Amino acid sequence: MKLRFNGLLMICLLAFSCVSHALTIEVFTHNPKSVSRVSGHQVVVHDLSAPDKFQSPTFSASPARAEKEALNWLKSSAGQRHISELTYAHRGRVQAIKYGLKKIPAVVFESGTYVVYGTTNVRLALKDYYAKREK
Repeated sequence: MKLRFNGLLMICLLAFSCVSHALTIEVFTHNPKSVSRVSGHQVVVHDLSAPDKFQSPTFSASPARAEKEALNWLKSSAGQRHISELTYAHRGRVQAIKYGLKKIPAVVFESGTYVVYGTTNVRLALKDYYAKREK
């Protein structure tokens, strides 16, 4: 009985230690296709060019008429969807400002505690991160 309990305890501890080493890694870039992936970690890619891909709706040349069209459009489901998508597209830029990033591309660890600039290669950034943590 005691052996079975110790074995179960060891399996639980092993599983917990494996889970605790998984990192959430954030990559900030203008080219999300260049980001390398790594297994065992969650990689979140922030496409900083996403807001630039939106097209604004066009309205009448008459200012008074354009104002009415714009207000109606903003209240419509298409307008609400556009606002929601645009807000989502800006989340990477907002996060970069919160972290105080100075250059792009950047790979961020520990919610901005550690940053590797100049690469989207997550494996390379992980090596640098682990090397600095061991010091």
